[in-house]
Amino acid sequence: MKLPSEFKETPDLLVRFRDRHAESLNNLAGDPEFSGAVTGIQEAVQSCSNAHEVGSEAGTESPVFFDEYRFPTQKDLKTWLEKLLSDNACYPEIFRRFAAFRKSALDLLTGLRGFKSLVTRIREAGTPVIRPAAITVNGVRYPIPPFRMEGEYILFGNYWQGADQKSGKSPIEWRILDRNDREMLLISRYELDCVPFDDRYSDNNTWKGSKLRRWLNGSFMKESFTAAEQEWITLSHVENFHGGDTEDRIFILSIEEAKTYFRNGEDRKCSPTPFAKAQKPVSHLGISPWFLRSPHWYGVAIVSKGGVLHLGTNCGNPRITVRPVLRIITGT
Repeated sequence: MKLPSEFKETPDLLVRFRDRHAESLNNLAGDPEFSGAVTGIQEAVQSCSNAHEVGSEAGTESPVFFDEYRFPTQKDLKTWLEKLLSDNACYPEIFRRFAAFRKSALDLLTGLRGFKSLVTRIREAGTPVIRPAAITVNGVRYPIPPFRMEGEYILFGNYWQGADQKSGKSPIEWRILDRNDREMLLISRYELDCVPFDDRYSDNNTWKGSKLRRWLNGSFMKESFTAAEQEWITLSHVENFHGGDTEDRIFILSIEEAKTYFRNGEDRKCSPTPFAKAQKPVSHLGISPWFLRSPHWYGVAIVSKGGVLHLGTNCGNPRITVRPVLRIITGT
């Protein structure tokens, strides 16, 4: 058995291979056909260790790996983890998922000097607040869900829906687009507001840099959900055709997603709430167009009044409505 060239060129890969497959290598060591190869791997690892010691004496430091991520030094890895903590301090769900998916990598880090307390902080950042009558989802305990079913729709959060703000906020109705045993993908049943996709009338605007994205993940989220409710909104990886992917807690659909989750144009038609209607959107027989995040020749794509896709408008159009989309933890 011959070692791949990349192991020789990057010795750290060989050490990681030995550590990840230690049990299998020990089993193969007793097989005459493979014992020589296992011995060769162990000797190569020892050579790597000796080379690392020499490099350390010379004042150099080998790269460090964290799952699929590679960092030039341990200091770079620590800086990355510290930034992850500071940037997402208000979102425990991110750390619940991170600690679960990266458990083995975090366990290995606890053996490195200076990382044990950092790993502990990451795990504690994802610890949910346990209240009486909590439920358990995949071994993680959560309080009773802050949402409820009403017919075909879920009531979650509150937003202005009357003709003006004097009437106060009302529960937001959400349609379930998709679900599994952990999460539900939701879109608002009605168009909730009129906010331009962006202030600029450029034909090169992206979802990543848009005003609408900032508004949904900033003002709208704070006005619509309590701190406890926000913990139930998960971070979604949003794929974008143009401008780079994003990590958002609230977003809007793309053309492909609107095609996937709705049966046809009739199903995509939507009406604004009285509050959104007061913002004077484009309207016909009580139906208004709503923004998609996909780019278009005119600026950005929309779902038309008739539910048609692949139509567009300029990004600064203030008369197009918004249907927020988010993922929440399902509960049991």
